[in-house]
Amino acid sequence: MVETRPCDRKEGSLMTVSFQPPVFSAGAPRRVRITQASMGTRRLQRREVQFVRGTLGPQFFHDAFKPDYQRIEMDGKKRQELRAHLRAEDGDGVPDELILVLRSTVAAGVRMLAAGEIELTGPLAILDGHQRISAGRSLVDEDIECLPLEVIIYLDLTTAEEMRLFRQVNIKQTRVSSQVHLRNVATNPAIEALREMADKDEDFILCGRIQWDQRRVSNEPITARMLYEVATALHGIARKESVDELVESLRVIAKEIGTEQLVVNTKRFFAYVQQCFPDESFETSKFINKLGFLRGMALLFNEYDNFWDKRKPDLLFLPKPDARKLGKVQVDNVMDELKRSSQTAHGIARLMAHQYDKGREQNRLVRRTRTVSTTTEATEEHDENQEDVS
Repeated sequence: MVETRPCDRKEGSLMTVSFQPPVFSAGAPRRVRITQASMGTRRLQRREVQFVRGTLGPQFFHDAFKPDYQRIEMDGKKRQELRAHLRAEDGDGVPDELILVLRSTVAAGVRMLAAGEIELTGPLAILDGHQRISAGRSLVDEDIECLPLEVIIYLDLTTAEEMRLFRQVNIKQTRVSSQVHLRNVATNPAIEALREMADKDEDFILCGRIQWDQRRVSNEPITARMLYEVATALHGIARKESVDELVESLRVIAKEIGTEQLVVNTKRFFAYVQQCFPDESFETSKFINKLGFLRGMALLFNEYDNFWDKRKPDLLFLPKPDARKLGKVQVDNVMDELKRSSQTAHGIARLMAHQYDKGREQNRLVRRTRTVSTTTEATEEHDENQEDVS
């Protein structure tokens, strides 16, 4: 293998690159300049492949094209987040390299302009990074100063090799689990306190059995995300999709009722679930370790005054007789609710509320008036019968 090296050829010299057939058609050739450039070869697709690595300036973003196999451009919140990262005024850039391919044509070439500068001529296909470069283009189109993007450009891939690499990068790539992201949040007192409880508090029924890494092991029935989603639902905040929103929700709850109270209620919640179903194990149960069921129980507790201490309205409290009554629910009915693909948690909450009131003439459920001030209308659930949400 040839080590990556700075381009130190004589200015204006032309380097001959041995492209592989077949010839691609992708519109008129473009000239693109890469700065801070280096060249090298690497083992790829079972052979040595040449590449250029460096920085692509915003003025060249429109010179790269989206091949047919690429996904459509995103819009909405994710696109706005990318735009914010790429704004030169206050953005922090994006850390990952884009992967491009200089497709082989008669006019294709690589020219060394100066030390650290390379000019590429030819169709430049975006193999990975289409959403990032698209967000950058939108800033350029609005005359907003944009940060450059780091790129690696392969020079001599065949059609089949290009498609295989696209599949490897975009389909077979392992996405970082949300458990890892949540584990790495170190600036939020609520997150830190719940992590401390999960790892070290022996009074917590699942102490040492919460998944924080990429993959779950046999003695980790609950993931970090499940733990945090239960904590937010228990305190009346609608489900959040992104890790950042989930972390912010926990910060809001802690500010409202205190970090210590948040931890105590979360710890009590899991103990009460076990108290309701003493014959079920979190490791082997068919339902008490499912996110939809746990969120359903959390929604139930949050909604009614019956499950909160009358003297301390922010303190979760479930009398033992009530736990036994909830535990007599028909498991088949629980499993039917968990088979639903949407609104699973709300279905569980309704089922358990019916179970609580069944046969009671007194002490029926009373809707709660005290809740976290930022409570929002719940959004539709997504496959909550699954054990985990990444």
